[in-house]
Amino acid sequence: MALGDDGYFKPNDPLTRAQFGALMYRAMNR
Repeated sequence: MALGDDGYFKPNDPLTRAQFGALMYRAMNR
């Protein structure tokens, strides 16, 4: 669901507001 800068899933990395916003945008527009 969330990919780090290197393309790997990092569930324990803290999300920035921008990353969270992009994530929510993609989730809402499926």
